[in-house]
Amino acid sequence: MHLQFTLIQVALTAFLLSTSLPTEQCAEAFTPTVLQNRVGVAASAATKTSLSVLSDPRTAQDVTKASNIDDNVYNLEGANNIVATNGLLDMQPTERYKAISLQAVDKVAERHPALLPHLYDVKLAGMVFPFKASPYYVDELIDWESEDVRQDPFYRLVFPTLDMLSDEHRMKLEAAYEEGDPKNLIRTVEEIRSDLNPHPAGQKTLNAPKDDSLTGVQHKYSETVLVFPSAGQTCHAYCTYCFRWAQFIGDDELRFAQKEAKSLFDYLSKHEEVSDILMTGGDPMVMKTKSLARYLEPLTDPNFLPHIKNIRIGTRSLSFWPQRFTTDDDADEVIELLRRVREEGGRHVAVMAHLSHARELSTDKVKAAIQRIQKEAFATIRSQSPVMRGINDSSDVWAEKWRTEVNMGIIPYYMFRKSLVFVICII
Repeated sequence: MHLQFTLIQVALTAFLLSTSLPTEQCAEAFTPTVLQNRVGVAASAATKTSLSVLSDPRTAQDVTKASNIDDNVYNLEGANNIVATNGLLDMQPTERYKAISLQAVDKVAERHPALLPHLYDVKLAGMVFPFKASPYYVDELIDWESEDVRQDPFYRLVFPTLDMLSDEHRMKLEAAYEEGDPKNLIRTVEEIRSDLNPHPAGQKTLNAPKDDSLTGVQHKYSETVLVFPSAGQTCHAYCTYCFRWAQFIGDDELRFAQKEAKSLFDYLSKHEEVSDILMTGGDPMVMKTKSLARYLEPLTDPNFLPHIKNIRIGTRSLSFWPQRFTTDDDADEVIELLRRVREEGGRHVAVMAHLSHARELSTDKVKAAIQRIQKEAFATIRSQSPVMRGINDSSDVWAEKWRTEVNMGIIPYYMFRKSLVFVICII
């Protein structure tokens, strides 16, 4: 195994350098000019905002007033009703999920003073890119004691920065802010967002069935259908590299979302070449179990759409809110639902976990969540991640991540680099 990973590490180094880009240019989560017209562009954006968001973003005293469309959209709270069951730690505390939105970054800075010098940067960038973080992520994964928190991989992963904009867009945004006209500022933000190509590579139009009821379905490959459940078109936190940022800015014309399951099942019944359903978003695991069950409960019957063999669920919940599988009020129900699809429906169930760094797998909370998924839901966990500058653009980081994943029974699966896809499957 050691030799295997050594060879993989050598291959990774060659792969990361294969385009002859210097380190500072690869995996361009923070390279501004590539935000336009590329899959994998940085993204994270606030909803339509008023000038009061930035009454003076250079200070820590102001409380921002951005639209709270992301606040408590899905309040995944509940009692710790599964303590001491398989895979859980004894005395695991009750926790409630509440999103940290742009209007709450001042409170984060009160707890973590290293953020104070960067509030202007975060708030102004957060007018263009949607920002949301989870308390778990902010308090347990970001290294606030590092010499420069802006260089911490987990800070970079969720906190937007003006460096994500081209020089032209940055100057345009700062000039509009300094002008002090709220209407012009909103108009400027909308213009910049439009320039950033909210649906790169034709993702909203290509591969979409010509059926008015299928508002959130893509028949991506002959055997695979993607579904974007409307209740899952948000996340516990937003990644700065997300190329689906248009899902999160409150513009229904840009949003890609499936409002109900029946039309999806009707479509699948007519396409027996389809064997795989990929639930994606956003993040389907922000959905309450009763909403998720509308898509998955029918698949617990092996006679329902028997040609559907594989269910994949794309999620970052293991990184952003692992309590979804342990202490949320319907955590037991979601584990049981996944188990029934697997055991009763006879389908392969895979949690496609976005895992970018070994640190994401280090906490007791994520370990407990992984144990439940594997040992109680009997689902497979596969990992996927893009290569991101300053986050994981190192063969050492990837080798450590993969070693940790394999040790925990997680299958390293996808590596994304720009428009290229590098697929690793270790069995």
